[in-house]
Amino acid sequence: MFKYLGFKRKEVILGPSFGEDGAIIEIGDKVIVSSVDPITGAVERIGWLAVNICANDVATFGVKPTFFSSCIL
Repeated sequence: MFKYLGFKRKEVILGPSFGEDGAIIEIGDKVIVSSVDPITGAVERIGWLAVNICANDVATFGVKPTFFSSCIL
């Protein structure tokens, strides 16, 4: 499995790797930071956790979280 990790597109500035909770992708003349973390085991505040965990991951790249993608298991 590990040999398939990584990225091969020039638009991907930072792709999947151990310890990284997000990706940096170039789209035209802009750059987007994206993160999706699965929320597992939560029985309360699932929405709050889903938004804030991903927002925190994006903020660690030094950018303001603007959009939201979720993965609730």
